[in-house]
Amino acid sequence: MPLQHSENADDQLESVRLFRALAAGHPEAAAYIAYAAEHCETIRRFGRFPHRNAVLGRESTAAEREFLDRKKPER
Repeated sequence: MPLQHSENADDQLESVRLFRALAAGHPEAAAYIAYAAEHCETIRRFGRFPHRNAVLGRESTAAEREFLDRKKPER
C-alpha cells in the first residue's frame, strides 16, 4: 500500500507489479490491480496526485482541475 500512495513513478510501477503477483497466487485480490493501475496512471499523467494539491499548497493545473471535477462523486 505505501507504494500505491507514492508520487514516484517507479514506486507506482512496482505497486502494479506486486499487486499482479499477489493476484496470481490469490485470485480474490485481483480487484486491487485496477486500483493500483489507476493510481499509476494518475502519476504517469500528472507526476503527482492532484487531490493533494490544496493541502500541500500546490497550484493545480487546468488539466488537474478538470480531472478532479470529473472524479467528484455525484450527489
